Amino acid sequence: MESLVPNSPLYFTWAYENAGVDWLREAKSNPFKNHVLAVFIHGFLENHDMWDGLIPRDVPALLIDLPGHGKAPSWDQEHRLSLLAEQMWKGLDGFLAKNTKLHLIGHSMGGYFAVELAKFRPQQIEELCFWQSTFKADSEEKKEMRYRAIEALEANQALYVGGMIRGLFSEENKEKCSKEINKNIEVAKQMRASDIRASLEAMRDRDDSSLFLQNANFPCTLVHGELDPLFSLERQAEESKEIHAKNVYTVPHCGHMMHLENSGAAQDIIKEMLGK
Repeated sequence: MESLVPNSPLYFTWAYENAGVDWLREAKSNPFKNHVLAVFIHGFLENHDMWDGLIPRDVPALLIDLPGHGKAPSWDQEHRLSLLAEQMWKGLDGFLAKNTKLHLIGHSMGGYFAVELAKFRPQQIEELCFWQSTFKADSEEKKEMRYRAIEALEANQALYVGGMIRGLFSEENKEKCSKEINKNIEVAKQMRASDIRASLEAMRDRDDSSLFLQNANFPCTLVHGELDPLFSLERQAEESKEIHAKNVYTVPHCGHMMHLENSGAAQDIIKEMLGK
């Protein structure tokens, strides 16, 4: 399916076209029925392909490519996740029934975007899943790391993305996942440096969503890797308590790329979250 948002920096596609079309037809013909659409959002330097093989085939799911990633056009001049969320809702309103609820699942940067979507229409959120992600804004230390990442990117894109992607995997899984690592690196090498920089800036400048989620009327689920180099187990525990998370999954022996390091566990979690 082509992009459902003309002139937008987002790209939408059905995960499984037959299930998606059937679901959409029913939602349009019966707008008073409570329909829930699963929306999957990839992480930094990834694209919607990261969810291949993980989503049950009878689940109507919408996959999104963020600006500059996958099939999506480049970023606009304003690199703000909140503005991007507003643009997405305008697109969704064009083809979804008004009572449609979204089950949002966002990996890493995708989680930062997912919570911005939730802020615009909290009444339409069924559940929000931070898949190896966080609702916190960047700390000053993390912001400084983003600045250094931009410098490294501009000095040598291939070197930067290679080190960045390898560093997301746990040491014990790097050899097992060598093909996946090399594939992701090659994809990231083909991205525009300006889009990678814009993504780093969007993540660096995002708002903190702690207070919003503490008062939200929808549940949140947190998914973590035991060996995630970006989020310690201590931090995971603190954040789950802060927003009274409905469910918390911690997968052992996995870094930040759990969907590749243990795809079986990733499948099981998604099935359980979506009631399959």
